[in-house]
Amino acid sequence: MVAHNRATSHSPELSKLYLAPLDSIIKAHHGRIYPGSQSPFYLMIDLKTKGEPTYLTLKELLSHFPSLLCYTDNCAVKIFLSGERPQEMMLKDSASGIAIDGRPDDVGKGYNADVMPVISDTYSKWSDWRGNSAATEDDMKRIKALAQRVHAEGKKLRLYGIPDKEVVWQELLNNGVDLINTDHLQELNIFLQNKGL
Repeated sequence: MVAHNRATSHSPELSKLYLAPLDSIIKAHHGRIYPGSQSPFYLMIDLKTKGEPTYLTLKELLSHFPSLLCYTDNCAVKIFLSGERPQEMMLKDSASGIAIDGRPDDVGKGYNADVMPVISDTYSKWSDWRGNSAATEDDMKRIKALAQRVHAEGKKLRLYGIPDKEVVWQELLNNGVDLINTDHLQELNIFLQNKGL
């Protein structure tokens, strides 16, 4: 079941909301989500319930959608688990085709980008700039340094809990943040399209 906080019996199912539509798009576009693009579509699943049983349930569900599992760097979809992810279990099961959302402490530990393609953290740990004035070099220097470390391992950087303002989105992109976390999807979509991204 899919919900922002707690799922109910009326919550939509993951397979109907995401997995089946993505599988259909891959078939229609000859193995890709976006025609002509070799970049994977990143699908983050944020586990809100106990990690190990939820992971095993998800793994079983995904066995019905083999096109969504990723074993190489040339995948249509890269599914990675965040939240209550059972990292130790997943690292032992690294051939599952499901990846892990890492944390900054995981950088430098030798985890392959296929197993841990994204490093995520809360924005407030890296900057207190809220976008109410022009950003200074000091406002972004820790984020930029983190992005460089993450990119050196071939991974993407995601920050969440960011101020939802275009000026902040732009500064984060300028300083190496790859995935913008937002509750304002339509506004971000327009912003990125206007940037040609």
